[in-house]
Amino acid sequence: MRVLWRILIALAIPGILILSVARFVTLPWYVAWEYARPGFPPDRYGMSSVERLRLARTSIMFLNRPAGSVSLAELKFSDGSLAYNERELRHMDDVKAVYVLLTRIALLALAIAVIAGILLYRD
Repeated sequence: MRVLWRILIALAIPGILILSVARFVTLPWYVAWEYARPGFPPDRYGMSSVERLRLARTSIMFLNRPAGSVSLAELKFSDGSLAYNERELRHMDDVKAVYVLLTRIALLALAIAVIAGILLYRD
């Protein structure tokens, strides 16, 4: 059984690490840090840094919060036009579905690694 526990841990760790990095770069503070870096390119459409950061943070909150708590359909540019069209909203819904699935897989992998580690320790 010890070999099985070790195999489970070895299989779970890469998934945990990869998916944790994906979650890490989708945190609001990370975007602010990236945008504030020296030499970060200006927006090619002319958006200000403040507007760009506001839109990015709202889009990231959409991914990280429960469904329905953040609406991208109402997100607007500073001129009042909608930030997302219908096609882009459907795409973001698909992105969120994949994001949630990968988060659940990472949590499952973490649970498997922890349980296998405990069982390996007890064995």
